Amino acid sequence: MKIFLCGAQGTGKSALVNSFPIEKYSLKEYDSFSKKFIKPGEEKIQIQTNKGGFLKMQIGLFTHCANIYINEDNFISSRSFIDTLAYVDCDSKYKEELENIKKMTFTYIEYLSRQEDIFYFYFPIEFEISGENNSIRITDKDYQRRIDNKIKYFLDSSRVEYKTLSGSMENRLQAIEETISGK
Repeated sequence: MKIFLCGAQGTGKSALVNSFPIEKYSLKEYDSFSKKFIKPGEEKIQIQTNKGGFLKMQIGLFTHCANIYINEDNFISSRSFIDTLAYVDCDSKYKEELENIKKMTFTYIEYLSRQEDIFYFYFPIEFEISGENNSIRITDKDYQRRIDNKIKYFLDSSRVEYKTLSGSMENRLQAIEETISGK
């Protein structure tokens, strides 16, 4: 079973991964990918697209995630290929890189779609974005909305089946559990 949570930063994906009963489903949890690729002092690299570090970070994230998503089973992840695609697409100067990432994204999604028990859940913006406990989160609401629009667009473009989750954490957890157990 592979569970992907898709959505802009600040939508509750990490909170859900950290609250999910992974033992009950024998899952690994994958969260906070960005922290693996950001050096101290570069915390705001997620919007410093003019320095080139942003693209390098996103490609590193994409490669790291591809390795996990293709080679491992039984996990829940607070990121999907679609998230990386959305972040790179938000900066128009990465046209060539975007096309390459787009091709790889849709190739990987198609490959994964041939497997059973793949679940995508979309988290729309519902909460006030906060940088609390996360120095790398960008709290710019316009940026968050642009990312959200791109993620929704790419989810629809990829034609993966996904479920939109909204409401409280308890409602979201229940919806995921009901979906993966087939209820």
